[in-house]
Amino acid sequence: MDHLLDRWLSIKEKCVHIVVFWIILLLYCCSSMLIADNIPIVSESMFALGNVESFARYGDYALFIGGEKQLQVLDFSDEEHPRLVSGCDVPGQSGSARSISINGQYAYLFFDDCVAIIFINNPLSPQFMARMELGYIISQSIHDDILYIAGNDWSYCLKAYSLNNPIAPQLLDSLLVNNYPSGIACSDGLLVCGNSTVEIVNTSDPANLQISDELNFISGFEYIGSAAFAFNGSTLAVACGYYFSLYDFSQEPYLRATLPLGFQVNGNDGFIHNNRFWCRDNDGSGIFGVDFSITDALEICYTEMFPGMWSFCMDEGLMTLRLNQNNHIMKYCFLGEDNLPDFDHFYPLESICGIVSQGNWTVGINSEHYLQILGFDNAENAYPLYNIGLTGYDDLAIHNDALLYTIGGEPYEYGLPTRYLVVFDMQSKTQKAELALGCSDWGGEITIAGDKAYICNGDYGLFVVDISDVEQPVLLSHLQENIEYQCAVADSVKLWVGSDRTIRCYDISESITPVFCYEIPLYVQTPLIRPYRMLMMDNYLYAISTNGYLARITPGYNEAEEINIYQTRYSIPTSLCKLGAGLLIGSCDGLSVMNVQDSENLKEVAYLDIERVVVGNTGFIVTSYAVNGDRIYVGRGISLQVLDASLAKAFTYVYTPEAEQKLSIYPNPGKGNVKVICKLPASGTTELELYNMRGQKVHSKTFFSLSEGYNLLKMDTQDMNGLKLSSGMYFVRIKQGNHSQTGKLVIVK
Repeated sequence: MDHLLDRWLSIKEKCVHIVVFWIILLLYCCSSMLIADNIPIVSESMFALGNVESFARYGDYALFIGGEKQLQVLDFSDEEHPRLVSGCDVPGQSGSARSISINGQYAYLFFDDCVAIIFINNPLSPQFMARMELGYIISQSIHDDILYIAGNDWSYCLKAYSLNNPIAPQLLDSLLVNNYPSGIACSDGLLVCGNSTVEIVNTSDPANLQISDELNFISGFEYIGSAAFAFNGSTLAVACGYYFSLYDFSQEPYLRATLPLGFQVNGNDGFIHNNRFWCRDNDGSGIFGVDFSITDALEICYTEMFPGMWSFCMDEGLMTLRLNQNNHIMKYCFLGEDNLPDFDHFYPLESICGIVSQGNWTVGINSEHYLQILGFDNAENAYPLYNIGLTGYDDLAIHNDALLYTIGGEPYEYGLPTRYLVVFDMQSKTQKAELALGCSDWGGEITIAGDKAYICNGDYGLFVVDISDVEQPVLLSHLQENIEYQCAVADSVKLWVGSDRTIRCYDISESITPVFCYEIPLYVQTPLIRPYRMLMMDNYLYAISTNGYLARITPGYNEAEEINIYQTRYSIPTSLCKLGAGLLIGSCDGLSVMNVQDSENLKEVAYLDIERVVVGNTGFIVTSYAVNGDRIYVGRGISLQVLDASLAKAFTYVYTPEAEQKLSIYPNPGKGNVKVICKLPASGTTELELYNMRGQKVHSKTFFSLSEGYNLLKMDTQDMNGLKLSSGMYFVRIKQGNHSQTGKLVIVK
């Protein structure tokens, strides 16, 4: 201890003369206080869909291929708020399927060299059934319980399989074809297979496939290798090159009508819905529709460009676009009898990787370009109420009904963008203000204290903004001291800023520009502490570092009076939040709840391991946490979890029962509503009773479905008639069969 103090005093320009206690303790070694598995998951939603390619409809569900799992099921029963409800992988199969088809209660996933068969009778629990090895698959189609697959077995070949046994398709016949089979379209008794040139195959007897003719589509090119086509009854709709064409197959096939498009068709996938043909155009970044309800009056009914469009798919009126530029989302719409696509709805391809929550608002950070204002259903599953498209954001904060965040934009100075503070009113869904702060290529944490926002901006300074009028925020000062402004916390008098391996204290009581008071050199304690997040609570300053240290500091007027350093459970903390009367420390591997009532030490009272989300070989997603009331929101990058923190929160007010026969009660003394923590030996009905000093039962309540282990019970300090109990000492008893626990409660007026 002495050599540490001597070392500190030798650093004259940095040191402060205080008494330091260097406590490197494993908080989770306090086994008498440790409560695991008492932070239950209420819901998990907003699952990452990933880079999906295409889908097939199954009732209210859409079955997608690609993305986080090889098959993913999205529930569209609520068209505005679809939910990812299940997924399934194919054992031993890597990569994504190229296409999907549904026949009866089975989904067929087509990979390069095999077909995976999934039982989907219950879409909430799809079951892998079988895999059929094949040669290289190019295209496929299912019609009348026959699976047609075109591939390359040294030569182009069309094969027909019976699906009478859905999990064991039986080969009926195979047929050599002359043209590259980029697509197959089926009608009754025939199919066409090829590209801009197709072979017409008689399928009236699938066990005896016969080529009956060949057809060259009109394209406007001497040669083109692709075309999109689909049957509508006996009519074949074709988009090829610069033309749309209709061919009548009711008898001998003949060209019935053509329409010059004025642009070139892109891709091999064409879709038909209500006598309209849909396909991609030009370079694949747009879609178009042709209305062929009147054969002699073909017309283009829709054309629209979607920059960054990666894929386009349609089935049974559901149309989807996957966008990868600026906004990594899937836009979708439902086509009725006559409406055209509006794409007013979207589903995020990525999940929530950052989260903030305060009051009635919860905001998820979906990716670098999307903020989502979230709502919750009765089961507390999250869904986007609406989104805010951005051109890049940094940190954000909630102030009443306003969302504050920073973005970069023009003008540029010395190659650096101007950083702006944006104030967005979430109630009216409108941007209220945009305030230029200064030039920097990095934005940082926003801390709000009263009507002021303190914005850390790394090496480029700290901005102080008056936000008392959200429509006209005012930049009060810009602090620059050749240090890095990493994080901050403030009250009405003092501002603390985390910078490298120190914390700097400023006076903000009189001047609009923070006035430096003193520095707290954390590197004196251990060289590895670099403040990442800070919190001020009950006259203590708390700071976490990215390597798992937690500092509790007692600030003084001219110096820090005491510094305690702790090693936390997890090595990569990402969040520091107030939970009840204690702390929540969130990390990439889980969360830990601290009781800070003991002035001598901190005690971990609850924790929950959360699986780290790994990206690639070495990367991982930084898990984000937010606390609002009894709920903890966890943004994992692949999903949003909602946790019930009521019991863990109760442990921050009182110590957990040291013996099973003792109850913990808070607030104590208390009035009105009090909470009782008990530990039960089994699940079932439990009685809570309250007795006065005379031994008279004055209150009782029955709980019918408590769980084994720790439970949090709520009790009103009223008698049997609903009247307030008088002040004094009372005894609380919990009874479950032969088991009982007791505790003392002081009631005050």
